[in-house]
Amino acid sequence: MIALENLYQPDKYKVLLGNGKSCGFCTVWNETEKAIKECPELLERSAIIGTLYSRQGVNIIFKLWKNGINENREIAETDFKIEKEIDIEVVNQIIKNVTLKVMSDADLTVVLKEVTETNDGPYMEPVRFADAIPEVVDVFPSEKVGFIVRGKTGLEAW
Repeated sequence: MIALENLYQPDKYKVLLGNGKSCGFCTVWNETEKAIKECPELLERSAIIGTLYSRQGVNIIFKLWKNGINENREIAETDFKIEKEIDIEVVNQIIKNVTLKVMSDADLTVVLKEVTETNDGPYMEPVRFADAIPEVVDVFPSEKVGFIVRGKTGLEAW
């Protein structure tokens, strides 16, 4: 069972704790309350429900599951680096044991059929990573600083 005290910055990253034991449900840039209002059974079947807010988009999660993490702590085939406070072995354990199902275009009634319990017990004990400590910089960016931004499209670079 997920305990409220084990959540990472719960005031900033709001999640709902449900009654399920083995499933999680993630919306992408949608409010979880709207999904629960439309389909209350999601809360009964899911252990945790939350929203993914990511500048890299949901594709970074897909790439993590598909490609894993390289020796530089980057998600392979991207320049996204995993924070130093996060144990890579824990991430690999999660990838190995959690099935990622993409239901982006499915109706909530179809999604509900996929949110099913398993009889498997927990594959690991809960882990709490240390909070990230911002690096101290001597000079902040200013008008006299230039940045190179690269992307295949204007939107990707933005």
